[in-house]
Amino acid sequence: MTPEERAAREESRRAAALALAAGCVDAYALMTFGVFASFMSGNTTSAGVRAGAASATRAAHHFLPIPAFVAGAFVAALLFRDVRRSVRPLSGLTLGGLVAGALATALAPRHGWLGVLALAFSMGVLSSTIRRVGGQVLNVGFVTGDLIKLGAHLALAARRAPVSDCQGAWDTHAWRAIVLTRIWACLLAGAVFAGAAGARLGVLVLLLPAAILVTVVLGAAEPAVRC
Repeated sequence: MTPEERAAREESRRAAALALAAGCVDAYALMTFGVFASFMSGNTTSAGVRAGAASATRAAHHFLPIPAFVAGAFVAALLFRDVRRSVRPLSGLTLGGLVAGALATALAPRHGWLGVLALAFSMGVLSSTIRRVGGQVLNVGFVTGDLIKLGAHLALAARRAPVSDCQGAWDTHAWRAIVLTRIWACLLAGAVFAGAAGARLGVLVLLLPAAILVTVVLGAAEPAVRC
C-alpha cells in the first residue's frame, strides 16, 4: 500500500466518523428545536415556506441556524488557512461548540435559541474539517452533494471511464463511490441513533458525537502526504 493510499484510507475513516457525529447532532437538533444544525438547505426551505405563509416568528426560528452555521465555517477558514491540515484543532473547536450547545440546552431550556446557535456553529466548523479524501471532494455534515457525486461515480464506473485526477491505481470511481456511500451511511446511522435514544437520553445523546470528536482530537495525525 502506497503512502498516498494509506493516508486516503485513514482520512476516509475519519470523515466517516465525523459524518456519524454530524448525523447525530442534526437529528438531535431537529427533534429538540425543530430545526437542522447542519442541513441548511432544509432550514432555508422551511424559513421560506413560513415567510410565504406570513409567519414571521416561525420563519425567523428556521432562519436562526443559518448565520450561526456560516459563522462556524467563517471562523474555521479564518483561523486555519489550510483546514486539511488542521483536523485536530477544528475538531476541538467543534467539540467546544457542541458542549456549549448541550449546556445551554440543559441549563437554559427556555432559551432554546442559545442551543440552536451553538450547535449550528459547531456543525459549520465540522463541515469545514474534512473536505477532501484523496482526490475526492466531499462533505461530512450534509450529503446532498455527496449523493450527486455518488451517482456520477457509479455511472463513470459502469462506463469504465478513467479518473481524471487519479491518485494511484487504487483510486477508481468505484473506490470513490464507496467513500461517499460510507459518509452517507454513517450520517444516517447517527440520525438513527439519535432517533432511537433521544427520547430516553435527551441531551445526553450528544455524548456520542462528543466521544467521536475527542477521539479525533486525540488520535488524528496530520496528513503525511498531500493527496
